Amino acid sequence: MLELDFPRNKPQSAEDKARNQALARKFGIEGFPTIVVLNSEGKQVGQLGYMPGGPAAFIDALKKIPTS
Repeated sequence: MLELDFPRNKPQSAEDKARNQALARKFGIEGFPTIVVLNSEGKQVGQLGYMPGGPAAFIDALKKIPTS
């Protein structure tokens, strides 16, 4: 698991900003929060964002993502 932070009010180094922007472009991130789900080979198999319904709704959505 990898967590990336795109802070608005916290300073970041130029390197961190560049790395974050490259990852955002690679995965087509347009808003936050965004969860990108990769399989064991590093292939993107799903993408989730905010959803109403709390943790149960999020877990149900995760379970529907194919793993291959």
